[in-house]
Amino acid sequence: MAELKSITPYLQAGPDFDAGIAFYCDVLGFQMRYRDAQMAIVQRDDVEIFLQNYHKLELAEWTVIRLAAQDIRALHTEYSQKGILPFHDDPSQPGITALEEMPWGTTEFSIRDCAGTCLQFYEKRPAHD
Repeated sequence: MAELKSITPYLQAGPDFDAGIAFYCDVLGFQMRYRDAQMAIVQRDDVEIFLQNYHKLELAEWTVIRLAAQDIRALHTEYSQKGILPFHDDPSQPGITALEEMPWGTTEFSIRDCAGTCLQFYEKRPAHD
């Protein structure tokens, strides 16, 4: 039987292609795997993202990507120490939310990237009997 293994989003890098790539690499800890004038491929652990040299805010601000993480608290601490503004301070800049425990059993936080895309990082909490 066929099986799906992963999803690789193709996202806008933002109004400045170089700055968008730098945000993913320098702030979010991704490594560049490939780059040309129109796109870049970045990867961190098992997550791969294609960034395109394109920006249309009306599309980006309606895009949400959920990324499963291990040790969500450590990841949130890592990103919080990178100087990202609070999420609602300036919608034209990258932003980060506080950690939240959601009623559907995850702990999560969000980051808005340079394009305006929302990256939601989450970890499932252990089930209690």
